[in-house]
Amino acid sequence: MKGDWADYTVEQIAAKSPYALATGPFGSSIGSRFFQTEGIPVIRGGNLSQDVGIKLIDADWVFVSREKAAQFSRSIVRSGDLVFTCWGTIDQIGLIDETSPYPEYVISNKQMKLTPNATRFDSHFLYYLFKSPGIRDVILSRGIGSSVPGFNLGQLRRMRISAPPLATQKAIANVLRALDDKIRLNRKMNLVLEALASALFKSWFVDFDAVTAKRDGKTPVGVPVDALDLFPGHFEDSELGPIPKGWTMGRLCEITAVVDCLHSKKPERQKTGRPLLQLDNIADAGLMDLSDLYLVSDQDYTRWSERIEASPGDCVITNVGRVGAVGQIPQGFRAALGRNMTGLRSIIGTPTFLIECLLSTAMREEIEKKTDAGTILEALNVSALPGLRFVRPPSALILLFEGLCRPFRSLMESHVEHNSLLSSLRDTVLLPLLSGEISIKTAEKTVAEVV
Repeated sequence: MKGDWADYTVEQIAAKSPYALATGPFGSSIGSRFFQTEGIPVIRGGNLSQDVGIKLIDADWVFVSREKAAQFSRSIVRSGDLVFTCWGTIDQIGLIDETSPYPEYVISNKQMKLTPNATRFDSHFLYYLFKSPGIRDVILSRGIGSSVPGFNLGQLRRMRISAPPLATQKAIANVLRALDDKIRLNRKMNLVLEALASALFKSWFVDFDAVTAKRDGKTPVGVPVDALDLFPGHFEDSELGPIPKGWTMGRLCEITAVVDCLHSKKPERQKTGRPLLQLDNIADAGLMDLSDLYLVSDQDYTRWSERIEASPGDCVITNVGRVGAVGQIPQGFRAALGRNMTGLRSIIGTPTFLIECLLSTAMREEIEKKTDAGTILEALNVSALPGLRFVRPPSALILLFEGLCRPFRSLMESHVEHNSLLSSLRDTVLLPLLSGEISIKTAEKTVAEVV
């Protein structure tokens, strides 16, 4: 460790202002009866994460009125403040910064806050430090209670950490932030790309905007000139309601091979081996999260992939738990199907049309109709999948959509793969940087090569 690093207690790190170290309001003071749909957001356990790359989870917000929040001045957090969980998952830490969706928040009764002395300590450096495995292990080891672990304000106040001068803190944080910023940018780009593909699918194959325009004597928007003749100017009735004249009500089995997983005991996980897909591997927007793969032996892999080996372009859909969650296998990846999932392979060579069809609102409604309500979990029976209905356009139009949107999906998959590399690099350099074991210049050079 470098000689200019020094030890501090968290109390010494805190700003000299009132309530720089504070807990959330008493439970009954900020209970659910005060929640509303707008106002000042309340940070709860679900808004924090153990993942070092997630400073705040922007989802499932509840709010209290500004008048109510004003009663909890000691529990208000703003940019630069760190948030800690004090009951439950006590190694969750969050940070309010310029990427946070709101300028201020109230922490819940199960949270604590730290406002650092900005003249001596960098909030982002402290965030990465507290989120590092070593500090999280310390917090976990000091947890009180058995069924629900606790970590209180007194314990946080007395914790000791090592930090270099402020300029070095900022330089270290900037290296790590560069990786997280790129990850966040890739995710935003994927949201845009998926929005483009889904909007085009919805316009052409769900809302039939071009058909409506032609019926009304208008020129369709968003349709290549040489494709205008593929859209009729009239509708006709079908089981699915009015559909473009000449189009048909198709079923999934007409464009897709549906293959069930192996119904057997889950094989034992191995440290090395080949991937067996799990429900958690299915991410949002039809993408796959392959950062934590369940590996099995070659023998088990062969047995579990006998029916189908999930290959690039194939889709997988969940049958139990997250019913109807869909993901598409990216380029360069193959896997066996784990329990409670079904493989879907396009038999007409249009994997992008398939994934967008499965993700569409029309198909989601169709899936809901086929989902059985069990006593414990809902289930989507495999036998129902081949019969799922959709409006089938002419093959030429399906191929046109495929050509337009396949590059979007390919780029999205590339971003996911790049993010996996960036996350791995961040986790690799995190501890050496925070302990002063590697130089900032070395880390900056390594990061510059991949960002």
